[in-house]
Order: sequence, then C-alpha cells, then structure tokens
Amino acid sequence: MLGLMTLSVAVTGAETDNDRSEAAKEVSIEQVPPPARATIMQAAGRGTVQEIERLSRNGTILYAAAFLADGRQQVMLVTADGAVVAQQAEDDDDDDD
Repeated sequence: MLGLMTLSVAVTGAETDNDRSEAAKEVSIEQVPPPARATIMQAAGRGTVQEIERLSRNGTILYAAAFLADGRQQVMLVTADGAVVAQQAEDDDDDDD
C-alpha cells in the first residue's frame, strides 16, 4: 500500500548508508505484539485495519498500519511496545484544477 510506504519513508528518510534496515514484510494483526496491536486497534476504533507491515530500522522493530476510520484512510507507525512514531490521514482531496 502506497500510504504505508510513504509514511515509513518519511519517518526513516534521514537514514544513512550505515543504518541497518530490512525490507517491509506484510503481517496479520495476530502477528503484531499485544502493545502495538492495542495501539493500532484503538486508533482504528470501529474502523477496518486493512494492512500491517513489519519494518526494522536500526534494530528497532516498527509496525506500519493502514486502516479506515471515520470514513478516512489513515496510516500510523508504531513500535513493538505500542508507542506511536507517526500518524497521518491520507489526503482524499481530488485536485481538479
């Protein structure tokens, strides 16, 4: 999903060649540690979690989640212990200039 990729690149964009990163891997909500899962589910509320990717940046495991909440597409990046690193609502504006 483009939103997850955009969010994870934006958050980790300042990496150098010495930084260790692994490719993102799609995971199910059941594969997410309970603290991170609780944060994602709380943010999604009654919405639908659409995709979760597991990322590793400099030895830190992060989970990028895309979900639909209150009719808006949103993405968030959380650590395994449930701390929110970044969150954004996708712009659903159609630029019909």
